[in-house]
Formats: sequence, C-alpha cells, structure tokens
Amino acid sequence: AIARVLEGLLALSGLIAESLVRDAGWRFCEIGRRVERALHVTALLEAAVTARRAPQTDSLVLESVLIAAESIITYRRRYQARAGVGTMLDLLLADRENPRAVAYQLDRLGEALERIPAESERIAPVRDALAEIRAIIRNADTVALARAEEDGTRPELRDLLSHLNKLLSTLAV
Repeated sequence: AIARVLEGLLALSGLIAESLVRDAGWRFCEIGRRVERALHVTALLEAAVTARRAPQTDSLVLESVLIAAESIITYRRRYQARAGVGTMLDLLLADRENPRAVAYQLDRLGEALERIPAESERIAPVRDALAEIRAIIRNADTVALARAEEDGTRPELRDLLSHLNKLLSTLAV
C-alpha cells in the first residue's frame, strides 16, 4: 500500500515539476514545498542534535541526520572528517548552495514570492516573516550553537530551532 502511495506521489511530483505552467499556482506549490523542506530540516536538527550523547552515539546520530537530510556525501567531500555539530549546522542550516539546507529553501521561497503580484495584501506578512527568518539564519553563529552546556544540552540551538519552526509554521498557514 505504501509503495502505491509513493508511486502516486512521485507521479504527482513529476507532473508538477515538468508539466505545470509557472504561474501563481505553481509558485504557491513551490512555496509550500520549500516551507515543508525547511520545517523538516529544522525539526530533524531539533530532535537529533540539541543534546549531546556519548561520543560514539553522537557520531552515529550526526551521520544519521546527514543521511536523512541527503547530505552525507556533500559533508564528507567538503569536511573529510567525522561529523561535527558545528559543521553540520553550517551545511544543513546556513549553506545557501546546499539544496537540502534551510537557507537554500528560503532563497528559493523568496524567488517564488517575488514572482507573485505584490498587490496581494496577504503576501506582505509572509515577506516580512521570510526576511526575519533569513536574518536569523544569516546571523547564526554555528560554532556557538554547537557548544554544549555542562548538562550536555545545547539550549541556544534548541531555542533557535524552536523559534525557526514557529516562524516557518506561520508561513505554512
């Protein structure tokens, strides 16, 4: 049953990607897709890296996050080292060239928004929220966010990701 659902979703995705006219309807689909990808990455990071574990466990968790985010090959090519929280945040949160990063999603979302008529009063709050989210990510210090407290938690990272999730959720409404 899951295979049939997946097959249908892939067919729909192909139709949207290759057959839909690039009008406002397509742009709203694109915006929704970008918001969902950004939400997925921030939720994944919030669930997996806001607390430090034993070194061997932490290494496996970080590698699993990179696999789930389809960025393990890029990470290994770029950093050639064991996965670290700071470099992973660079890649999955702030990298504007990584198609799986939140910053990349926000750039594509912004491009789609720019092509929607500006006179739409419902678009202005979305543009404002997007500008706020982009500023938060642009100003994020991934090295500081990666530091764990004595109790093994990363409260700054948890708070940032939670705030991003809330802001991204407002875009989805």
